[in-house]
Amino acid sequence: MDKLYHVIASLSIMLGLSFITSIRTACVVVIVIGILKELVDKFRGGIFDWQDIIVDLIGVFLGALLAAILLCPSNAQAFELSYPEVDKISVDFTFAPPHNEPVIGNLVARYRVRNVVSAHWERLSLLAEFNLWACNRWRTPSQVGHGIPDAWKGSDWSIDEWRWDANYEVAYKVHKHFDIFTEYKWTEEYKGHDSYYWLTGFRINFL
Repeated sequence: MDKLYHVIASLSIMLGLSFITSIRTACVVVIVIGILKELVDKFRGGIFDWQDIIVDLIGVFLGALLAAILLCPSNAQAFELSYPEVDKISVDFTFAPPHNEPVIGNLVARYRVRNVVSAHWERLSLLAEFNLWACNRWRTPSQVGHGIPDAWKGSDWSIDEWRWDANYEVAYKVHKHFDIFTEYKWTEEYKGHDSYYWLTGFRINFL
């Protein structure tokens, strides 16, 4: 199943990037991301899995093929379809002060860099989000103090570990108040295991 997740992730990122840049550039970016992930795995005591790189390339190929069909203006004219429209592209940096930070296992996520892309094409919509968390080790109240002033003084502002999570959603609007969707989220966990959920279903929009 891990190989299937690699294909899905590569294909999804390819489609998301193809809305904002050329297909060729998107291919390069996704391949680099795949290689960097394997290097991080090796650096953290795992292995550099060439099979993961191969299935990443399969996802890149499928994503490039699908993007070429969906995003090519000539194809859009041939099928009398409108060109995809990007609704939002954002990159933001977040700082979480003491007593307000997310807790991830035995870490606190002190800093976050987030990238969000959303776009639509006819009745089809896409939302993709990637979060990179810079964490330091969680410290007990006896170490940092119970109040906010003490926590500010006793907190560790360095970066001990990096964590990431990503999610995407693809939806098709059947009616003004009804759509079909699939969403997928995966989170880097500890000891080499990732957590994820894959939710597919129907939504009724009341507003």
